[in-house]
Amino acid sequence: MYIESHIRNILCDRIYERSKARTRKDGDDILTVIPKKGGLYYLNATSTWIYNKVDGKTPTRDIIKTMSEKYNINENGVFYDILKVLEDMKRSGLVKVIK
Repeated sequence: MYIESHIRNILCDRIYERSKARTRKDGDDILTVIPKKGGLYYLNATSTWIYNKVDGKTPTRDIIKTMSEKYNINENGVFYDILKVLEDMKRSGLVKVIK
């Protein structure tokens, strides 16, 4: 239990920064292009909301808390979903961990 709690704290303390991507709004969704990778990525409304919270200053725990309060969902309910989205964005080059 201690290890799981410790790992969760480490992940929640992470701060992400957006890469140099060009974005185009499509309703609540966005299309992003990463010039370096030449990839085109479609982010649905939820992923767009998370992407817009990535500012190089806000820890992941604050993004989780904000989403939890905004949609009245238990923080545990959004924890893994937000981490998965951020890790997918990291793998795609849309964001990077800076802390």
